[in-house]
Amino acid sequence: MTEGSTDRVLEMINAAQSHLATFARESYAHYGRGVIRVAFPAVPPGTQAIVSAEMVYHDLEEMKTLVGDTAEGSITLRLIESYEPEGQAVVIATIGTGNPITMTLRLAPPAFVNGPSTLQ
Repeated sequence: MTEGSTDRVLEMINAAQSHLATFARESYAHYGRGVIRVAFPAVPPGTQAIVSAEMVYHDLEEMKTLVGDTAEGSITLRLIESYEPEGQAVVIATIGTGNPITMTLRLAPPAFVNGPSTLQ
């Protein structure tokens, strides 16, 4: 994944943060530990559009089957087993058919202390 496409995924995740947080909380309450897989549609840079993203929750047991015995899968499983569900979620995100990125997402947006340059 190129730096530009990673930046685009992160921008889209930031824009959808509140929806992802709500989905994560509800999914965890119902299914336990797991991961949100979100697929954003490919929209050319600079284009303004209203888009719909697909969000699916895979619980830990399902992910063990899906990732198999791979190094990348092992890392993903460790993230799922170790995140703090009251304040974090594990997200696998992609744009179109691009390569996915996996991350932990803070469920609360960052708080600014003295302006945008000083996050809490």
